[in-house]
Amino acid sequence: MILRLLFLALLFSATLQAATPQEITAQLQAGDKRALANAEAYAKANPKNAEAWTLLTRARVMQGKSEAAVTAGEKAVTLAPNSAQAQFWLGNAYGNRIQIAQRYSFLFQQICNPRQKVLACARTQ
Repeated sequence: MILRLLFLALLFSATLQAATPQEITAQLQAGDKRALANAEAYAKANPKNAEAWTLLTRARVMQGKSEAAVTAGEKAVTLAPNSAQAQFWLGNAYGNRIQIAQRYSFLFQQICNPRQKVLACARTQ
């Protein structure tokens, strides 16, 4: 009985351990959905670690969470302004945000096209 409890305690504590940066990187490369949660936990546990925030930025970019990726990327660059990795992933986050904005802009233009008279849109000057 004691061995069983010890085994369960050991098993439970192993599942609570945070993933290492290497494990998170491997998860990201494999497309594992757990990478984002692990990167968030790692950044939360290491708030002054630029590598943690860079990993979180990368995970958010890869999961399509552009706004959250920009926030994490800016934190990473603030902590390590000379980090090429942090700059790279922040650039990716900005690029994704721009692409999303362009898609919405195109969609808005199509909906508000006066020739099609689909929707009367207010024009700003």
